[in-house]
Amino acid sequence: MSQCLLDRIRRMKQYIQDNDASYDPDSLCAEIGNDAGASVLLVDTEGAVRGAFGSTWGNSNRIPAPISARLASVEDMCEVQGTFLMSDGGSGWSLIIPVTVDGRRLGSVVLHRQAAFSDDDRVVAEYAALLAAFRLSSIVRKEEIEKKRMKKRAAEAADSLALDEYVAMSYLFRQMQADEDTVVIGHIAEGVGATRNQIMKALRRLEEAEVIECRSSGMRGTHVNIRNPFLRDVFSLSVPS
Repeated sequence: MSQCLLDRIRRMKQYIQDNDASYDPDSLCAEIGNDAGASVLLVDTEGAVRGAFGSTWGNSNRIPAPISARLASVEDMCEVQGTFLMSDGGSGWSLIIPVTVDGRRLGSVVLHRQAAFSDDDRVVAEYAALLAAFRLSSIVRKEEIEKKRMKKRAAEAADSLALDEYVAMSYLFRQMQADEDTVVIGHIAEGVGATRNQIMKALRRLEEAEVIECRSSGMRGTHVNIRNPFLRDVFSLSVPS
């Protein structure tokens, strides 16, 4: 192993030591990019851009589905000519490194520059992908815990309603054109054969459970904001017995 390669890996290790476990994906991508003289993207398996350096894709939250699928099909590090991932087009070379933890694919690290990548570049990039795997694994694990918490909160909020309230809220959510919309309580009550008070009582229960927010919009009706992304899923299920 050359002294230059050792120095590059040591700099990467020093970066981790300096930042402990708190390094953010953008910062890591910048470290990788500055070392290799390349644009860098860290993309998860769903195509979400988790980190970026020197790429216009960094201004986007997600890459197109066909490109995401192409990245997911790459099982081992590979180098391809062209800029199929970079939104600015042109020529050059892209180095793709799968990010995997315990056999689970979490995403990909993609480097791009005009010059082809050397063997030393590949070694450093593979080491960097390992660091990305640790960080992305931590982020994904926290997101999964939060997702389970929010799903449980949505289910508990629905369970707190009486049967007629559940039916009324299911109808109300179907009438909403988006997660934030204004509804006319009288129309909802008429649609399910309930009273306005019953509808408002059910809304208050869900608001107390912190899964929605409500406010009066005057003559226009009541503005409802769905705060929990899993609430619609709960109310699209069969009516509980």
